[in-house]
Amino acid sequence: MSDGKVSVAYSSLLGYRKVKDGMMEIDEEQAAKVRIIYRWFMNVFSYKAICEKLM
Repeated sequence: MSDGKVSVAYSSLLGYRKVKDGMMEIDEEQAAKVRIIYRWFMNVFSYKAICEKLM
């Protein structure tokens, strides 16, 4: 980490994908879903309600 690099589990990081040189890039398709989930959360939906909406 002294070189400023960190390890990230890209396969489980919703809304991002790994691109060349190990950099992260926003995956717009997934990011749209993440934004909806956060909007629901900020509008005081419970975790259970959000899960039900996603199913």
